[in-house]
Amino acid sequence: MGTLKGLISCCQELEPDYHVWIVQPGLSKAMIEPKQLDLLAATEVFLSETYGIPLRVIASEN
Repeated sequence: MGTLKGLISCCQELEPDYHVWIVQPGLSKAMIEPKQLDLLAATEVFLSETYGIPLRVIASEN
């Protein structure tokens, strides 16, 4: 059985891997407004350049 010290020691060697997902079924890929695209692009650039975190968006096809 492991100890708390062993768990803490093991966790210090791990590196977190973050991803941001936006799931918006009401958002239509075919009907998205330019301002919405600008906001998503700015968010993607901020996350990528500031933290190295990728952004993924899931939207409706129609």
